[in-house]
Amino acid sequence: MRTIAFRLRFFCMVMFLTMAFVGSGYAQQTNTDTWKNETITLRVSNTPLGKVLEKVAEAAKAKISLQGVTLVNIKNATTLNVKEKPLYEVINDLIGDQKVKVRYEVNRQIIIEPLEGPKEDSNKFFISGVVLDKETGEPLIGATVMVTDGGATSDRGCITDIDGKFSLSVARKESIRVTYIG
Repeated sequence: MRTIAFRLRFFCMVMFLTMAFVGSGYAQQTNTDTWKNETITLRVSNTPLGKVLEKVAEAAKAKISLQGVTLVNIKNATTLNVKEKPLYEVINDLIGDQKVKVRYEVNRQIIIEPLEGPKEDSNKFFISGVVLDKETGEPLIGATVMVTDGGATSDRGCITDIDGKFSLSVARKESIRVTYIG
């Protein structure tokens, strides 16, 4: 009798945990981007736009990824002072009127990508890669990848994502420069 009662309690506990796990997964799938309305409070001064975007994502407990897009003025000093402002408004204010689309994925991933697909241009093409630490071989998160014309660095570039990956649109005669502080 004792064994049957134990097995019944064990079965009920397993069923409860299974239903709770499945139910929470369903709730996450149906509310894919509602977390973009969560408010953040953040103060950052004289920091490159790319780093400010990283700090915003960190404050929202999210990851940010630039995919196939180059943000103008990504290395320019930016100041941000927000208090209890919705995440999507902060991101929109930082990006401004650049032709990009921002997606807020269920796994708290902020993806910034081109507003429209890549255009066929024989002088431009997309490059992508992974930035790795020379000594350890591990991916570098938040490395800055800037487009250059062989001399001075331009205002176009991106930052590497959590896997050290980046992608950019570059002209045939342009180069890239990777920098990392840390």
